Amino acid sequence: MKIAFFEIEGWEEKYLKKTLKGHTLKFFSDPLSRDNATKISDFDIVSVFIYSQVNADVLAELKALKLVTTRSTGFDHIDLTECQRREILVAN
Repeated sequence: MKIAFFEIEGWEEKYLKKTLKGHTLKFFSDPLSRDNATKISDFDIVSVFIYSQVNADVLAELKALKLVTTRSTGFDHIDLTECQRREILVAN
């Protein structure tokens, strides 16, 4: 699987690289946006935190996306209706 992580800190990256061996991983310290979504248009999964706005504009860039995970309790930064329309699973 191709997995992109946003709003990630150094210690998280180290842990994830060790834990998710065998997967293609990409790490960003910035929130997910339409601009950086173009860099991962063929990725299967995105993992975000609270400042990433996963809206219709961002989702339009992520043609292969199957799953959005948020590392937060809430999910008000994710357009659930658009994800459902595109058959993208959402988990927290």
